[in-house]
Amino acid sequence: LVPGGRRATGRGIALALAEAGADVAICYRRDAEAAEETLAMLSAHGRAQGYVASVDNWADDEALIKKVVADFGSLSILVNNAGMSSRGQLVAEQDPAETSRVLGLNALAPFYLSTLAMPHLRAAPRGDIIMISSTVTKTLPARTGPYAMSKAGLEALATVIGKEEAHNNIRCNVASPGLTVTDMGRRMAK
Repeated sequence: LVPGGRRATGRGIALALAEAGADVAICYRRDAEAAEETLAMLSAHGRAQGYVASVDNWADDEALIKKVVADFGSLSILVNNAGMSSRGQLVAEQDPAETSRVLGLNALAPFYLSTLAMPHLRAAPRGDIIMISSTVTKTLPARTGPYAMSKAGLEALATVIGKEEAHNNIRCNVASPGLTVTDMGRRMAK
């Protein structure tokens, strides 16, 4: 399952999984056209399905996990990829609503999805959770307050899950790419 798998980095992750032989589920909140393009690419390699969900919403995530498991029969890999950047404001000028949105998508959504996926990952011969973070947690540049907080929280969650679930044959890892050529990357570069 690759939340945010309809385009950009998520599409690349989903395609790499499909090319490696995995059946792949993606979920997205908007841009069904991009999702359909991605699903067509994925289908060339095997089984693929798309789902609409707001992953920062527990009820949506609960329904998503149930649908994925019902459609695919199991769940063994979760890539917490969905994310958003903040708008580059100083902390002193930050809109609290934006901060909540960024933390919700980048930190709470991975917590929700990982929690709900855990029983299925435990049932798999091997379960994997991959958290897509950012080098921002190492550089902590100015004007990235909500984004840096959210990705640092994501990495903390990954470390805790890794320690808690290793005995259940679940691995939890973090990938921290630098700025990439995506719509979000272009906005951040400005």
